[in-house]
Amino acid sequence: MKRIFLLIIIVLISSSVAANDSLEILTLEHVIDLFLDKSVELKSVKELYQEKKMDLELYQEYFAKDLDINLESNYNLWEKESNLWSGQQGAEELTKITFTKNLSTDRNLTLSQKLLEKDSDDNLELEGKGGSLTYNHYILRDYDTENDYKQGLMEKELALLEAKEEVRKVKDSLKSEIIDKYYNLIELQKKIEIKEELLKKSQETLKIVKARVKTGHSLEVDKIEAELQVKENKLDLSNLNSKYRLNLRDLSRELEIGLTEKVEFADSERILSFDEFEGWVKRMAYKNNLEVNILRLKIEQEKDLREKLDKDKDFDLRLLGKAVWEKNNDSNDYETDYRVGVRLDYNFNKYEKRKTEQKIKKSEIELNKLSERLKDIRDEVVFEVDDAFLKLEDYESKISLYEKAIVNSEQKLRIADHKYKFGLITISELIDQQIDLAEKRVDYIKNLVNYNRQVYKIEILMGVE
Repeated sequence: MKRIFLLIIIVLISSSVAANDSLEILTLEHVIDLFLDKSVELKSVKELYQEKKMDLELYQEYFAKDLDINLESNYNLWEKESNLWSGQQGAEELTKITFTKNLSTDRNLTLSQKLLEKDSDDNLELEGKGGSLTYNHYILRDYDTENDYKQGLMEKELALLEAKEEVRKVKDSLKSEIIDKYYNLIELQKKIEIKEELLKKSQETLKIVKARVKTGHSLEVDKIEAELQVKENKLDLSNLNSKYRLNLRDLSRELEIGLTEKVEFADSERILSFDEFEGWVKRMAYKNNLEVNILRLKIEQEKDLREKLDKDKDFDLRLLGKAVWEKNNDSNDYETDYRVGVRLDYNFNKYEKRKTEQKIKKSEIELNKLSERLKDIRDEVVFEVDDAFLKLEDYESKISLYEKAIVNSEQKLRIADHKYKFGLITISELIDQQIDLAEKRVDYIKNLVNYNRQVYKIEILMGVE
């Protein structure tokens, strides 16, 4: 497969450029970068992606490993006694502080200490009367905390992937939009060049016709037809220039930079690397398809959820160790009590069991749907790549065809010019040959531009940044 590329060079105008009379070249890659950088929508979805990323990192770092600190107050500032409001009444236990250190998903250590209390004389004292230190260890439980962590982690990862997919969609949409605008300028400029050449040719033909009319070798009607052809070419050229200026202003507005009406072209190798192996492109497109990764994670999440539901028990069994201290009002000494025990909590709620069974059935249905969707995406990727390569091959074939057709039309036009000078063909036949050559050149440019557009579309499909 030949590699064909048309590069547009746009001249930038800025205050510094005007001052220094220097020019800056703006390639398509630069245009894409500028356009993406100016997009408010892209910035918004990128910020959302960063939020999801931070949320995932915090979850991984702190789940079931953090230190919980709680400050609790039970004091009533104002209470109604008889018909009067008084601030002297309040609970005996005014304030206490609790520290809970989660050692793992199944073990924790809790320190609780009373801080501020009222004594028997209704006075406040800062020294608390009691506290406790409790060790809690689940031997068996009706749910798996580790599994809860995995479910939560997958939810965070899924949210991150979905945010990344949104960034990709917005970016691909913006890329496609600006690439089309860019290549529209190329196509218009080349059409203008072709129309300028056709106008010049029709003006030369008009001179020849006028000379032949004077010598009596051509009729006046031939001169009128040649003049009409010149006017038509001028009108077409004016329309193309107007359309070109409009498209240039649109691109200038999108990029928020000043652009001159002068656009130059140069043949160039592809700036981005492109591999023509269709099978490799399919693998890349499937591998970089974020919806595939999202679906795989959802499938893993559903399988993990089913495993969790299957493991659910109806009871908790935990080991408790506790040290409790209480201040003796008479001696001001602390009395300490130590306790070790096993606690069993059993759930007799059959509704919960039925609900779990329904969740398992629902999970099975969802798992089948996700698996089918994953298969559909694989088929869609294969179809999109096949279609993209068929279009690319079609454009390449047409480029080759129109290259030969242009050479043939140029030869026919030279012959037609010669024949007309000797009166062997009419002015209409000569003009038809001129128009035919111009049309073939326009068709060649259209297919050349579409070929390059298609290359970029394949790169977008592959997930190439």
